[in-house]
Amino acid sequence: MSNSELLRLENIVRYFSAKGAMFYSESGVLETGSTIHAVDGVDLNIDRNSSLGIVGESGCGKTTLARTILMLIKPTSGKLYFEGREITNLSYGELAKIRPNFQMIFQDPFSSLDPRMRAKAIIAEPLSVVIKDREKIGERVREVFEQVGLSVDQLNRFPNEFSGGQRQRIAIARALATKPKLVILDEPTSALDASTQAQILNLLLDIQEEYEVSYVFISHNVSVVRHMSDRIAVMYLGKIVEEGPVDELLRRPKHPYTAALISSIPKPNPKARGAMVEIRGETPSPVNPPSGCRYHPRCPFATELCSQTEPPPQEFENHHIVACHYPLNR
Repeated sequence: MSNSELLRLENIVRYFSAKGAMFYSESGVLETGSTIHAVDGVDLNIDRNSSLGIVGESGCGKTTLARTILMLIKPTSGKLYFEGREITNLSYGELAKIRPNFQMIFQDPFSSLDPRMRAKAIIAEPLSVVIKDREKIGERVREVFEQVGLSVDQLNRFPNEFSGGQRQRIAIARALATKPKLVILDEPTSALDASTQAQILNLLLDIQEEYEVSYVFISHNVSVVRHMSDRIAVMYLGKIVEEGPVDELLRRPKHPYTAALISSIPKPNPKARGAMVEIRGETPSPVNPPSGCRYHPRCPFATELCSQTEPPPQEFENHHIVACHYPLNR
């Protein structure tokens, strides 16, 4: 482990049983009682005071991966290391001791806050695990409330008395209360209007600089991830198909799926818009994922090799990694 490494994922797999559920296979046959391949062999490193963006279509496994990183659900197989220590099989008591180091900010500020609790109680709740002195808890609540741009005069209000942007600031304050080392943000601005989104994103960047916290920023919006991340990992049907430094990956994508995602980013200057890269068809079912490269049924460059053999990761300069038999030369 390097001194800069905070969290390492080794071949993380998470399957779910779909007993009683019904799915249509690619051939159109109705199947029941199958296994959902939500996350299927993910390797990632997250450094201290860094931001890793994870992008991909809805249903690709981003949120399941986030919940697995937090050990809210245990992986089916694979290992997680936090600061060099394997945490995959820790007991509940041992896991509870390190949980304050991990926090999550959810997508919807309207449903992630308990409507029956006042703002001060919402922020104090995680603190009660690590601090027993009520006076110190109150001091920390007031401190973090002001750091996210809210007035202490609002501490006694209920969530319904705040705007959407203010609610998300409360959620951020709750996440920061325990001074975590890693915060996972799952689409934290998608439920907000554009101006409020910008305010929240800039607040998160300011907080990262002050707290030296690492972020895992999950979104289907490549533009937002570009603004927030040092590195980007592109996820498709449970697998990471490409990973690299944000500028390098966005300028020279190697995987056809990444190129398609980037081409969909709106550009204000019509002359700067390149040709759209087509994504054909629908995302295959995670119950019965395609053999070989999982993207091959939708890829315009796929060959017989792609349908038969899973591509191994290839590393290019600047730690740019892609799992593709025929990387794009851009």
